Amino acid sequence: MCEDRETATRTRRKQQLEHLAGIEIGNVQRCRVDAGKSERNDRKCDLECAAKGWARRMEKQRKLSMLQALPPELECAIIDGFVHDEQVLKTCSLVCRRFCVWGQSRLFCDIVFGHDPHPLFASSQPALIAWSKRAEKLLDILESAPHLVSYIRRLDLEDCTTELLAVVASRSWSSLEILHLQSIPPAHEGCLQDIQRLVSTPSLQYLELWFQYGAWNTNYFIHILAHTSAALTELELSLCNVAHPSFVSPEPQYLRHRPQTPPKFRLRRLNLVYATAAFEALDDPYFASCLQSVSALEYNGSAKTFGPPLLNCIGRQIRWLKVESGDYKLENLDLRALPLLTHLHCDFTSNTSWNVLSRFPRKNRVTHLTLTTLHTVWQPISRDQREIGRFLERTVVKRFPRIDTISVEVTVSPRYVGAEEKVPRLDRRAVTQAIKLCLPRLSEADMVSITFLRFIRPPGSFERRSIVDD
Repeated sequence: MCEDRETATRTRRKQQLEHLAGIEIGNVQRCRVDAGKSERNDRKCDLECAAKGWARRMEKQRKLSMLQALPPELECAIIDGFVHDEQVLKTCSLVCRRFCVWGQSRLFCDIVFGHDPHPLFASSQPALIAWSKRAEKLLDILESAPHLVSYIRRLDLEDCTTELLAVVASRSWSSLEILHLQSIPPAHEGCLQDIQRLVSTPSLQYLELWFQYGAWNTNYFIHILAHTSAALTELELSLCNVAHPSFVSPEPQYLRHRPQTPPKFRLRRLNLVYATAAFEALDDPYFASCLQSVSALEYNGSAKTFGPPLLNCIGRQIRWLKVESGDYKLENLDLRALPLLTHLHCDFTSNTSWNVLSRFPRKNRVTHLTLTTLHTVWQPISRDQREIGRFLERTVVKRFPRIDTISVEVTVSPRYVGAEEKVPRLDRRAVTQAIKLCLPRLSEADMVSITFLRFIRPPGSFERRSIVDD
């Protein structure tokens, strides 16, 4: 009985010890859990504090950047002031991200591919990379930076070799609006598809076609325009003339199958510059729907009479006409076929009165005459120039009863570094007084307005001398 009592006592002590041990183990576990929660809470607090600090710093930086940023209009004006200086544009692109966007949009706006050296003179000229290779390099840049394609608005191919056309036409130009194709090779060289691919750009609005001597072919011309973008509104045709038979290549067989569907574009302006053969092509009924909306015409260097069919198609729609006073073929243009003409644009020379103004019928609707000239013509003014102006004024008063505005556009002749003394510095007051002195009656009637235009170097110009910024 004593043994049973001792056994029971040991059992109770063991249970008590186990109970106490369990309590201690539980306390330890609870302590560990509480410690973990505390660490997580501390870490959460640290993260929240860091986030709040970062947010405060970003807000402060945002406000500071807003204070430092210029209005977009002012930034644009700053960049546009150096749009003709490529090196300055590159420097502006490094100022900040916004200037980078403005600068890139100007740098890549116009892309010009010039002429390769002629083989006869290549040895005497410095080694140049072929333009087709430069085009490949440009495409590599556009491949690595696709956003630059959206900045390209104009492509100017001054020498359309088959290699260059193939490279340029190998990719799409989504934002292209102006396309100059000069010195287009003959059709037998196999570049028609590349040209069609370029002119079919959906956003294209202006197209110039300039054919090599001997490359003109009416069916060739029709096949090009058949694929032209429906957005086209201005077409310039230059040097579209039939060459001597000895220079003409045989017509490829595929050109004889003319497209049946006429082009979808509707022209608003047509420029015909030494494009005799283009007259007959445009007289074709195939282009009748394309010419129904033409209201502006530039005419220069026609060797044949501007035939009745084309004038019957567009003559009564023409409101704006640009001619060159020195064009001795201007007499072939029947001005009586332009009864609704209201705006005449011409250069201001000694031939203006005789060759242009005096040929207009007395019953005309011209209300606006624009004359273009250079500031060097009027500074200093000569007696001959004064007589030219007086005779022009008498002709205007006599021939244009409805005239109400004479706009004189004076382009500032460039003064190149190293040759500044050859060109006088612009004196706006002297030029203005000289022009008004030559047109006294019109000036007194407050009909003369004078505008000074900055000289812009043509794209692809061979002139590399710097211009003095006066």
